[in-house]
Amino acid sequence: GEADVVFTSTASETPLFMKDDVKDFPPASQIVGGHRLFIDISVPRNVGSCVSEVESVRLYNVDDLKEVVAANKEDRQRKAMEAQVIITEELNQFEAWRDSLETVPTIKKLRAYAERIRVAEL
Repeated sequence: GEADVVFTSTASETPLFMKDDVKDFPPASQIVGGHRLFIDISVPRNVGSCVSEVESVRLYNVDDLKEVVAANKEDRQRKAMEAQVIITEELNQFEAWRDSLETVPTIKKLRAYAERIRVAEL
């Protein structure tokens, strides 16, 4: 009952923890929000689903982790699409700036030519 986080991953055919096993555990540390975390990555499961009925316990299993991974993947894909929009906008601005550099020498030459004409006429 001293661990705040319990990872299980065994080949046991029967659960190692049931509700009666954990209901009287002392409170978990506030570092983990006062809830004892059971992370069960076993197949079959090592922690009975009834353990989640204990108020001071949070139970996560392989299926829960798959959901988190799927949600994170969707979030990453959405953010990648947002980043692509930004990249495209910045690329367009850069290309416009680069193209404007090609006209600068021509503009300078035209101004110099106009200045020569102005000086010659005065």
